[in-house]
Amino acid sequence: MYRNGGIALVNGTPPYNATDVARFIIRKYADDGNPVTNMKLQKMLYYAWVEFHRTRGLYLFEDAICACRFGPVVPQVYREYRIYAGMPILHCDPPGDIDPDTAMFLADFADAHSGFTASDLPNLTRRDGYPWKSLYREGEKFTEIPFWKIIRIEHRLSATA
Repeated sequence: MYRNGGIALVNGTPPYNATDVARFIIRKYADDGNPVTNMKLQKMLYYAWVEFHRTRGLYLFEDAICACRFGPVVPQVYREYRIYAGMPILHCDPPGDIDPDTAMFLADFADAHSGFTASDLPNLTRRDGYPWKSLYREGEKFTEIPFWKIIRIEHRLSATA
Protein backbone atom coordinates (compact mmCIF):
# COMPACT_ATOMS: atom_id res chain seq x y z
CA MET A 1 0.00 0.00 0.00
CA TYR A 2 1.37 3.42 -0.91
CA ARG A 3 1.33 6.48 1.32
CA ASN A 4 -1.87 7.88 -0.13
CA GLY A 5 -3.75 4.62 -0.52
CA GLY A 6 -2.46 3.88 -4.03
CA ILE A 7 -2.57 0.55 -5.74
CA ALA A 8 0.66 -1.01 -6.96
CA LEU A 9 1.17 -3.43 -9.80
CA VAL A 10 4.19 -5.65 -10.25
CA ASN A 11 6.74 -6.27 -12.99
CA GLY A 12 7.60 -2.63 -13.67
CA THR A 13 4.12 -1.23 -14.20
CA PRO A 14 2.51 1.74 -12.39
CA PRO A 15 3.18 3.65 -10.32
CA TYR A 16 6.15 5.14 -12.13
CA ASN A 17 8.63 7.77 -11.06
CA ALA A 18 7.24 11.22 -12.00
CA THR A 19 10.59 12.14 -13.54
CA ASP A 20 10.34 9.23 -15.99
CA VAL A 21 6.78 10.24 -16.92
CA ALA A 22 7.99 13.84 -17.41
CA ARG A 23 10.86 12.69 -19.62
CA PHE A 24 8.44 10.66 -21.74
CA ILE A 25 6.20 13.71 -22.20
CA ILE A 26 9.14 16.01 -22.97
CA ARG A 27 10.48 13.63 -25.61
CA LYS A 28 7.04 13.09 -27.14
CA TYR A 29 6.47 16.81 -27.60
CA ALA A 30 10.04 17.40 -28.82
CA ASP A 31 9.73 14.54 -31.34
CA ASP A 32 6.48 16.10 -32.58
CA GLY A 33 8.24 19.44 -33.10
CA ASN A 34 6.27 21.11 -30.32
CA PRO A 35 8.61 21.27 -27.29
CA VAL A 36 6.98 21.75 -23.89
CA THR A 37 7.83 24.36 -21.24
CA ASN A 38 8.25 23.47 -17.58
CA MET A 39 4.93 25.17 -16.79
CA LYS A 40 3.03 23.13 -19.36
CA LEU A 41 4.90 19.99 -18.30
CA GLN A 42 3.74 20.45 -14.70
CA LYS A 43 0.10 20.73 -15.75
CA MET A 44 0.45 17.76 -18.11
CA LEU A 45 1.78 15.67 -15.23
CA TYR A 46 -1.17 16.69 -13.08
CA TYR A 47 -3.81 16.00 -15.70
CA ALA A 48 -2.14 12.76 -16.82
CA TRP A 49 -2.17 11.59 -13.19
CA VAL A 50 -5.88 12.48 -12.87
CA GLU A 51 -6.87 10.82 -16.15
CA PHE A 52 -4.77 7.72 -15.49
CA HIS A 53 -6.41 7.26 -12.11
CA ARG A 54 -9.88 8.02 -13.47
CA THR A 55 -9.58 5.46 -16.29
CA ARG A 56 -7.51 2.77 -14.57
CA GLY A 57 -7.97 3.26 -10.84
CA LEU A 58 -4.19 3.38 -10.45
CA TYR A 59 -1.62 6.01 -9.56
CA LEU A 60 0.52 6.94 -12.58
CA PHE A 61 3.24 8.01 -10.16
CA GLU A 62 3.40 8.39 -6.41
CA ASP A 63 5.56 11.52 -6.20
CA ALA A 64 3.87 14.40 -4.41
CA ILE A 65 1.82 16.93 -6.34
CA CYS A 66 1.92 20.31 -4.63
CA ALA A 67 0.06 23.60 -4.80
CA CYS A 68 2.38 26.39 -5.95
CA ARG A 69 1.95 29.89 -7.31
CA PHE A 70 1.13 28.90 -10.88
CA GLY A 71 -0.84 25.74 -10.12
CA PRO A 72 -0.07 22.13 -9.23
CA VAL A 73 3.55 21.01 -9.60
CA VAL A 74 5.64 17.92 -8.93
CA PRO A 75 8.53 19.49 -6.97
CA GLN A 76 11.41 17.25 -8.08
CA VAL A 77 10.40 17.57 -11.74
CA TYR A 78 9.96 21.33 -11.38
CA ARG A 79 13.44 21.63 -9.86
CA GLU A 80 15.01 19.53 -12.60
CA TYR A 81 13.65 21.74 -15.40
CA ARG A 82 13.37 25.17 -13.76
CA ILE A 83 16.53 26.35 -15.52
CA TYR A 84 14.45 26.51 -18.71
CA ALA A 85 12.12 29.09 -17.12
CA GLY A 86 9.47 29.74 -19.79
CA MET A 87 11.58 28.39 -22.63
CA PRO A 88 10.89 25.05 -24.35
CA ILE A 89 12.67 22.04 -22.86
CA LEU A 90 14.75 20.70 -25.72
CA HIS A 91 16.85 18.06 -23.98
CA CYS A 92 16.35 15.51 -21.23
CA ASP A 93 17.64 12.14 -20.20
CA PRO A 94 15.75 9.15 -21.58
CA PRO A 95 12.83 7.96 -19.46
CA GLY A 96 13.07 4.69 -17.58
CA ASP A 97 11.13 1.66 -18.76
CA ILE A 98 7.46 2.40 -19.26
CA ASP A 99 5.23 -0.50 -20.26
CA PRO A 100 3.62 -0.31 -23.74
CA ASP A 101 0.09 0.28 -22.44
CA THR A 102 1.17 3.23 -20.29
CA ALA A 103 3.35 4.58 -23.11
CA MET A 104 0.31 4.49 -25.41
CA PHE A 105 -1.78 6.23 -22.75
CA LEU A 106 0.85 8.98 -22.34
CA ALA A 107 1.31 9.44 -26.10
CA ASP A 108 -2.45 9.68 -26.66
CA PHE A 109 -2.80 12.01 -23.70
CA ALA A 110 -0.03 14.29 -25.01
CA ASP A 111 -1.61 14.34 -28.47
CA ALA A 112 -5.02 15.22 -27.04
CA HIS A 113 -3.54 18.16 -25.08
CA SER A 114 -1.04 19.46 -27.63
CA GLY A 115 -3.30 22.39 -28.57
CA PHE A 116 -3.42 23.74 -25.03
CA THR A 117 -0.99 26.50 -24.14
CA ALA A 118 0.91 26.60 -20.86
CA SER A 119 -1.43 29.32 -19.62
CA ASP A 120 -4.62 27.44 -20.65
CA LEU A 121 -3.75 24.43 -18.50
CA PRO A 122 -2.94 26.34 -15.29
CA ASN A 123 -6.16 28.31 -15.64
CA LEU A 124 -8.07 25.02 -15.66
CA THR A 125 -6.36 23.73 -12.52
CA ARG A 126 -6.83 27.03 -10.66
CA ARG A 127 -10.63 27.22 -10.96
CA ASP A 128 -12.88 27.42 -7.90
CA GLY A 129 -13.68 24.04 -6.41
CA TYR A 130 -10.48 22.37 -7.63
CA PRO A 131 -7.80 20.99 -5.25
CA TRP A 132 -5.20 23.69 -5.99
CA LYS A 133 -7.59 26.53 -5.20
CA SER A 134 -8.47 25.10 -1.79
CA LEU A 135 -4.84 24.59 -0.69
CA TYR A 136 -2.65 27.29 -2.22
CA ARG A 137 -1.66 30.16 0.08
CA GLU A 138 0.27 33.17 -1.21
CA GLY A 139 3.94 32.88 -0.34
CA GLU A 140 3.94 29.14 0.35
CA LYS A 141 6.11 27.18 -2.05
CA PHE A 142 5.09 23.54 -1.97
CA THR A 143 1.90 22.57 -0.13
CA GLU A 144 1.21 18.92 -0.88
CA ILE A 145 -2.19 18.17 -2.38
CA PRO A 146 -3.32 14.83 -0.93
CA PHE A 147 -4.13 12.29 -3.64
CA TRP A 148 -7.48 11.52 -1.98
CA LYS A 149 -8.44 15.16 -2.45
CA ILE A 150 -7.42 15.15 -6.10
CA ILE A 151 -9.38 11.95 -6.68
CA ARG A 152 -12.49 13.07 -4.84
CA ILE A 153 -12.69 16.54 -6.40
CA GLU A 154 -11.41 15.85 -9.92
CA HIS A 155 -13.51 12.73 -10.39
CA ARG A 156 -16.64 14.47 -9.10
CA LEU A 157 -16.03 17.50 -11.31
CA SER A 158 -15.25 15.44 -14.41
CA ALA A 159 -18.51 13.50 -13.88
CA THR A 160 -20.50 16.75 -13.93
CA ALA A 161 -18.64 18.34 -16.85
